[in-house]
Amino acid sequence: MIPGLNDSHLHVIRGGLNYVLELRWDGLRTLREGLAMLREQAAHTPKGQWVQGYEAYVVTDASGGVSPQAHEHAIQRMVQGGAIPVTWVQVLLELQRDWARTETYVPVGEVVKEHGGAYGLGLVYAQAVIGAHAAG
Repeated sequence: MIPGLNDSHLHVIRGGLNYVLELRWDGLRTLREGLAMLREQAAHTPKGQWVQGYEAYVVTDASGGVSPQAHEHAIQRMVQGGAIPVTWVQVLLELQRDWARTETYVPVGEVVKEHGGAYGLGLVYAQAVIGAHAAG
């Protein structure tokens, strides 16, 4: 607190609209309590209410669960809650954005060719047919 400044205000409308959808973490003593509270809230939160005001993405092939079935069920729950599933290649290419970015073209291309499956094979083929500067 800075002497002379008193930041005392309320967000009444926001609180009134969202209070029942928000978790209160104050007073929790353990992670177990927090996870139990989160589990209970998930059971009562309407579909589509987990993410409000922005899009949420889940990188499905860069996350995991205790089993393939648990992973798939978790992804399904996130999608039902409004998350948009994407792959690591989509994220990488979003970061690359433009294949004219010469400073990252070669390293990103090498990652895609080595680990990008069919997309990587397509890049190898395009470079063989079109030339070394074939875009992804």
